[in-house]
Amino acid sequence: MLKNEYIDILNKYFPKNAILPVYELLEKNPVKLFLTFPRKTKKGTFVFTPGKALKITLNRDMDPEEMLLVFLHEMAHYFTFKQYGRRTKPHGIEWQTNFLSLIEQFIHNGGFSKQATEALTACYFTQGHHYRPNCRHIRNYFYPEDEGKSYLYQLSENDEFVIANNPNKQFILLKKRRTQYLCRNLVNDKLYLVHYFVEIKKLYE
Repeated sequence: MLKNEYIDILNKYFPKNAILPVYELLEKNPVKLFLTFPRKTKKGTFVFTPGKALKITLNRDMDPEEMLLVFLHEMAHYFTFKQYGRRTKPHGIEWQTNFLSLIEQFIHNGGFSKQATEALTACYFTQGHHYRPNCRHIRNYFYPEDEGKSYLYQLSENDEFVIANNPNKQFILLKKRRTQYLCRNLVNDKLYLVHYFVEIKKLYE
């Protein structure tokens, strides 16, 4: 694909000031970007398949600044994989370092708006560099529709919960894994893998 054609596509989905930096990241690194139909359990993924090209997938229904934030999240997975292979935790300190570095780069080059920059700075750069996955400033700016919602990744092991859209499915969280958490159904006592980003309601708060 020619540079102008690629930029025209990015222009439909990313903030105007971020388009060239995003293009340069993709041009300099062997990872392909795919824009997909919306998925309920994920907004983006970094995909490594032996023998195939590395790729990042993003839901195409996100607004431009959310698209940029999720893109940088997945690019951080790419850089962490490039540096360490699979020897790190999914969102361990290695990934956090890469993610915060990318966020800082795009703040400095004007890729984010003033309001987004204020939210990101308040969460990540007020006192040193700290990754805070559930920071209210980012939630309020990027995901205002999620106000009052809870997700499985926010729970601790041994917490009990129900799936938000199916209150008859009651579980206890046994072990956190990469993206699928091991849970036990409290009704039939069977084990299930449940996606970490599913909306839930905690029992016995």
